[in-house]
Amino acid sequence: MLDKLIFSALILGIAVIAFGCKSQKSSEEAEKVDDMVMIFGSSGGFAGKTLRYKLHEDGSIYKGGGGNTFAKVNGVDKDQAAQIFSNFNNLGFDRVVLDDPGNMTYFIIAKYGDRQKKLAWGGMNKDMPDNLEIYYNSFMKLMKRKNTNSSDM
Repeated sequence: MLDKLIFSALILGIAVIAFGCKSQKSSEEAEKVDDMVMIFGSSGGFAGKTLRYKLHEDGSIYKGGGGNTFAKVNGVDKDQAAQIFSNFNNLGFDRVVLDDPGNMTYFIIAKYGDRQKKLAWGGMNKDMPDNLEIYYNSFMKLMKRKNTNSSDM
């Protein structure tokens, strides 16, 4: 566990240094192969709409629907982004297998380089981690607070 934390801190430190000197990313440039990205979203329901937020390790956040078009929204600072990434692993979600879509499906996708971990729920799965919804809802509440006065909400 300590080795995992040290390794995560080392990777995060390298990423902060590497990305700290770069200019603002466009939504197309924002997802490089070596970039850590987390996508929080939902799809389905009565309207059949998809909502996705892409969080990058530098704290920038892009909001989109079901297509490939994303618009930049108010992000978080690098420390807060690092905490969100860290919590995903520390809570064990990187080891959970959960593919249980429903009429309304909620999902989190963690991309680390060329690796991807997707969790999807909304069906009747009873083996879902208790704290997964708390983690997801915390992020969505943060997005609502940060972007309440924005025209894209």
